[in-house]
Amino acid sequence: MSSPPSGTADHQRIEDNLTASTDGFIHRGFWWMLGQMAVYCVILVSIFSLLYWLTRRVHLPLWLLSNDGETALTDTLGAIAAITSLFIVGVSGKRKLSALGFPIHVSVSHSAIGYLIAASLISIVSMTLMITHHLVVVSQNKEFNTLFALWMCLAIAVFEETVFRGFMLQLLEKRWGTLSALVVTAMLFGAVHYWMPAPVGDRLHFIGAVFVGLECGLLFGAGYIATRALWLPIGMHWAWNFFESSYYGMINDGMHFSNTFLLTKSSGPVLLTGGSYGPEASIITLFLGLIATVLLLQSAVRSGNWRLATNRSSV
Repeated sequence: MSSPPSGTADHQRIEDNLTASTDGFIHRGFWWMLGQMAVYCVILVSIFSLLYWLTRRVHLPLWLLSNDGETALTDTLGAIAAITSLFIVGVSGKRKLSALGFPIHVSVSHSAIGYLIAASLISIVSMTLMITHHLVVVSQNKEFNTLFALWMCLAIAVFEETVFRGFMLQLLEKRWGTLSALVVTAMLFGAVHYWMPAPVGDRLHFIGAVFVGLECGLLFGAGYIATRALWLPIGMHWAWNFFESSYYGMINDGMHFSNTFLLTKSSGPVLLTGGSYGPEASIITLFLGLIATVLLLQSAVRSGNWRLATNRSSV
């Protein structure tokens, strides 16, 4: 049998080498990212455990010893640990702290803009449900602690945005580009909210978690990509939690906040209200969240903040 022409054999060898190189890059890249995530998690848990241990060695105010106070303190320690861990990883990687997503000169303006965006979105959802009589105000809580609610919601926002957009999205974007990093972190964000302390296993809870990934995971990620800073998504996340749960008193991820300004009750089609999961499982919220995401991603593309995957073997 005759041997193949030299040109064909050379072409085949080139294709084989490229395939092997690509497979090796993907393999090395996956394990490299997994290792980076493991290191970050170990540092985060270690710092949080140390801070938690220290708080148990001091005399705390009585209001911090309540259930809500304990939750707020734990969320705050988590936020501090997440930021500190990100800085440690950044310093070891010889990156400027501002490049990690915390440029000081835009902290106030970006946070305020993000806050207004999410406050507007949640208010539109709430007002729509109220106008259609699917959300009724039962009473007003005269003992509502505004500062405490703002503090707790801010701590949660800082922790989750630092972990998902500050660390994970930036890490994945180095290897896989903006699109893949955005989609993967949004999926992870939704998956985490599936396992939140609420009834797990029913179809509505699963749909709600998927919606959270689409309307919040993509939105907050787009906020980071559009500005290359964490302040905008932190502001959006902060306002989202505050207005949905603390101000309007609606269900959040299947959970009720005890410290709410309005005591409300929802009823009607689950497709509109989100049912027992809350308005995050509503098509109204999904629609508004996706519109805001598209607008932010358009801004990211126009400003040159959309990045393609890299072919580097190391970072």
